[in-house]
Amino acid sequence: MLLVTLRFLATGSFLQVAGDFIGISKATASQIIHKVSRAIATLIVFIKMPATEDDFQRNSHLFHKIARFPKYGEEPKIYRNRKGFFSINVQVNCDATLKIQNIVYRWTGSSHDSTIFNNSRVRAKFEAADYRQYLILGDSGYAIRPFLLTPLRVPAT
Repeated sequence: MLLVTLRFLATGSFLQVAGDFIGISKATASQIIHKVSRAIATLIVFIKMPATEDDFQRNSHLFHKIARFPKYGEEPKIYRNRKGFFSINVQVNCDATLKIQNIVYRWTGSSHDSTIFNNSRVRAKFEAADYRQYLILGDSGYAIRPFLLTPLRVPAT
């Protein structure tokens, strides 16, 4: 439910598009987004932006301490993604039910998906055979590996 709502809010798309994302109807997407939005709204008393310079600095320091989260103004051009806007590139691994298993969120928008994967713990664990005979699925932006399946560019059969 949260995934559908976040997709809808992040993309500014239509209910049908949000529903198609995980194969549900427009009406179901509407109900889900309404429920999750109301639940978030009940938390509004806890959601607030920092009010003082000390609050901003404390948050900035903590984000950097947690995941080396950069300060935006340091090198803005590296945050420009291939679509031309500024972003942070995030790698999310999920299971067959779309339950999130792993998130890597510290790379700049100009970073290629395969760069993020190549430097991830998930790739290292697959290469070390920690996940034995199991596979991971990726899109066509990734190189094929013994443990990583990607779509065939020109399938023959």
